[in-house]
Amino acid sequence: MTEELAEKEDSTPESKVFNHATPVRRMWGQTIDALIAIALALGAGYLVKFLSDSEGLGSFVMIILFFSYYLFADGFPNGQSLAKRLLGMKVVHAETEVNCGYWQSCFRNACGFFGVFDWFSILFRSRRRAGDYLANTVVIRITT
Repeated sequence: MTEELAEKEDSTPESKVFNHATPVRRMWGQTIDALIAIALALGAGYLVKFLSDSEGLGSFVMIILFFSYYLFADGFPNGQSLAKRLLGMKVVHAETEVNCGYWQSCFRNACGFFGVFDWFSILFRSRRRAGDYLANTVVIRITT
């Protein structure tokens, strides 16, 4: 019985040794992803506005594209948003180390709307923010 308990304790995310992405690298990733989301939203929104001559439709497209990229980008192939791919990071499940999927990405990034309060937690030993705990994920650095 105690062996089973010890085995369970060793498999918790906090006891695993991950090659965590640094807080600075993660913040750069967040900034780059935000810029990508803004550029995508503005580009497509203005194109729709120009082609349809409907400001409301263009604004709607901007909002949908921005939030879609922001929420689901970590579910792209290999658990990598465009910025994570550029910076050599990926999001994996904290226990199984399977790449992040779209729903996990949505859960972890929805907490990002809490801003600084959510990001403060990555400075601690676990390097996980509230969204990572909610989706049971961890951001790791890819070694080549």
